[in-house]
Amino acid sequence: MANIKNCLKKKNTIIYKMEQEFTKATRYNSISERNKTRPYSVRASLNNWATLAEELVDLKAKVHETNAKKGMLRSIFLLSELKNQAAKLKGLDCAEDVVTSRYDSTETFKHVEVNVLEKDAMLLALEARIEELEDKLDRFNHETIVEGV
Repeated sequence: MANIKNCLKKKNTIIYKMEQEFTKATRYNSISERNKTRPYSVRASLNNWATLAEELVDLKAKVHETNAKKGMLRSIFLLSELKNQAAKLKGLDCAEDVVTSRYDSTETFKHVEVNVLEKDAMLLALEARIEELEDKLDRFNHETIVEGV
């Protein structure tokens, strides 16, 4: 048995190993006729890659089932959406007044509905909610045991 925190570390390790196995397959599958020796078997690497994928799916399913049983899915999904909102909001154009184009030096007068100060305040509020959720999930991930791992 392992806690969710350790399961997530294990998940990242499996993903890294999968990337290594597929890299071996792509690097050594098609080689020059003069290079008849492959340092790795492409078939073995592809088999390892597929086996690791099965292991990854099993691990993800167990973590997901644990999160669902303990009522954490909403917090996980909310955290993801808040991070997406923050990323999008950071890109919101808040340039106003006279703005000079970089390309043809034309000047345009721009008016904004949400100014940079409002955008920054929204970002601060989102970041505070994100941090609160991350702390909650970190505690949960540390304390919660996943059965069968």
